[in-house]
Amino acid sequence: MKKIVFTIIILLLVGCTNNVDTNQDNSICDQEYKPVCGKINIQCITTPCNQVEETFANECIANQRKAFDIKESDCLSDFEKCVDLGNPIMESYPRKCRNGDITYTEEIGPIQ
Repeated sequence: MKKIVFTIIILLLVGCTNNVDTNQDNSICDQEYKPVCGKINIQCITTPCNQVEETFANECIANQRKAFDIKESDCLSDFEKCVDLGNPIMESYPRKCRNGDITYTEEIGPIQ
């Protein structure tokens, strides 16, 4: 009985892996948060898909996930995301948010 328990424990220990991000040259990615935006290819079932922008914690992880067109900063696509990141809001109508050299304008719906 002890041999069976011992064998099960050994198999469990051998089966455990270290959950570490590595890039393609098998080096370890650090966990520094320096966000980058990169495009990744996704697989669609019915039609061809466009690439999707995704924010990665750092460039090493983006490279590991085979991202391309990598830019330093979070991926932004609209006014709300720009504001959520804490970027300044311009006093205008409609309001505008600036992240670096890019300005995002608030979408204003019809007045009710």
